Amino acid sequence: MRIRPIAALVSVAAVAALSTACEDPGAEADTPAKPPASDQPEQPDQPEKSEEPEQPEASETPEKEVDADLGKTLKLGETTLVTHDSGTSKTTMEVTTRTVVKGDVADLEDVRLDGKEREMVPYYVTVNYRYVDGDAPRVPSLGVTPKLRDGRGEEADRIFTTDDDVAQCVNNRPQQLAKGEDFTSCRVFLVGKSEKAANVAYQSNFREQPVVWKVED
Repeated sequence: MRIRPIAALVSVAAVAALSTACEDPGAEADTPAKPPASDQPEQPDQPEKSEEPEQPEASETPEKEVDADLGKTLKLGETTLVTHDSGTSKTTMEVTTRTVVKGDVADLEDVRLDGKEREMVPYYVTVNYRYVDGDAPRVPSLGVTPKLRDGRGEEADRIFTTDDDVAQCVNNRPQQLAKGEDFTSCRVFLVGKSEKAANVAYQSNFREQPVVWKVED
């Protein structure tokens, strides 16, 4: 009987074991092979995020054409642009009738009134003026222009007061204005007890129609 050498047997066994390991389907199940980069699907390009366009800041006062509101009726608080034409100079002003407040004759204790006037009702009209363009305005002439009218269309009596005669209608007018500057004027008017204030008329040019602000009931 012929006996094989031990080394040969060991070699054959090693080769058989290696072959079995290569054929084991679960040998590398936990770490699947990664496909080559060339086989991976291409990702679509992400669009770049566009920047939001800047929104313009809202203007506090919508721009109007100069003198566009002549002859029109506005609401209290609305602003208009008017031309002051003295014949030798022209000034563009922004004018806003802000409030019309009903007072009491007792508010006028420091104002000289006659008997008839003391039977009437005071109203305080507040107007704001802003110098927009043109020649420098004559400030003292601006505050005397508004006129208060009652329901019949009659003009109310204007009471001339100094800056602090009436605590409810104080004035502090500057002597002059630079472009862009503004001031507020308050004027006292008297209306009969049987009537109510109906509107405020502002006439910057006596050759043109006034701008009117309606007084709400």
